[in-house]
Amino acid sequence: NFVARMEVNDNTDSRFLVYLHAHLYSGRVNYRSIKQTTGIQNLDSSAYLNERIAYPPLDEQKAIARFLDHKTAQIDALIAKKQALLEKLAEQRTALISQAVTKGLDPSVPMKDSGVEWLGEIPAHWQCRRLRFDLKMNPSKSEIQLDDQDLVSFVPMEAVGEYGGLNLDIEKELSEIGSGYTYFSDNDVVVAKITPCFENRKGAFAKGLKNGVAFGTTELHVLRASYNLLPEYLFNITMSHAFAKLGESEMFGAGGQKRVPESFFKDFTIGIPPTLEQQKILNYIQDVRSKFSQRFDKVTEIISRLHEYRAALITNAVTGKIDVRDFCPNAIAEQKELAHG
Repeated sequence: NFVARMEVNDNTDSRFLVYLHAHLYSGRVNYRSIKQTTGIQNLDSSAYLNERIAYPPLDEQKAIARFLDHKTAQIDALIAKKQALLEKLAEQRTALISQAVTKGLDPSVPMKDSGVEWLGEIPAHWQCRRLRFDLKMNPSKSEIQLDDQDLVSFVPMEAVGEYGGLNLDIEKELSEIGSGYTYFSDNDVVVAKITPCFENRKGAFAKGLKNGVAFGTTELHVLRASYNLLPEYLFNITMSHAFAKLGESEMFGAGGQKRVPESFFKDFTIGIPPTLEQQKILNYIQDVRSKFSQRFDKVTEIISRLHEYRAALITNAVTGKIDVRDFCPNAIAEQKELAHG
């Protein structure tokens, strides 16, 4: 019901038509053929077929399609490389954070066996214990001391960032919040418990909440650190590689409804440094995040520009602003081979 199948006639090249469609619905022209139906945007086939376009001869359509096949493949390959670089940067950032919260910053300190297979050795002065002794899970909203008309932050899953961050644009009166939402407050740590959000590291250290209070999706676990554990340090533990992998292995449920149980968080065992050392590690992690954020921004900007260039190239080709009739990708390849001998 959501696919419009159209056959092309003998005077039309199907690949050219694909690129023409990309031009028409790239945001550069009016969406005359898009009809709104019950909140879903649908294509009106009749209106679409009545779109007025500049229609080149068949041989020129094929030339445009060949040109765009070649050029967009090159651009797509560049985009793929940049996307792979983003993934590699994310892996590097996670590795540095994981190393810091499991081994500390000083490789010369005496070490001891943690007794935990995946963790191995930890600094000798750290305490190795389950997180249940250093946190409270899913606190009750009965502790709220606000009036019904007071505003609080409202946080759906899409407002929870990957590797940290909360979008706090939505606010609601406390009286508007029903019973089916997860309560948390400033300095709590929230972690997505459902697949694939958990594996994608959706979670955050909560701060700046409206009146210090928020309600979010039910698919969040809330972790409140005790006095032995800095809240932001706890958040970085939940972002570590081992935490994600071990949590994934303990998920239960069917298909896309698998969830990490509360017991996993309580029984997760790790070395806990003194609070002063936790702060030093946090300072280091903040520096790591800042440096990687700058690199992420640069690569993301390049990807955005490549997408813009791709769209502009398609528009210019299908509207005749560039002449591609003599374009021959095979000749270009032969020239490159000759140049490199």
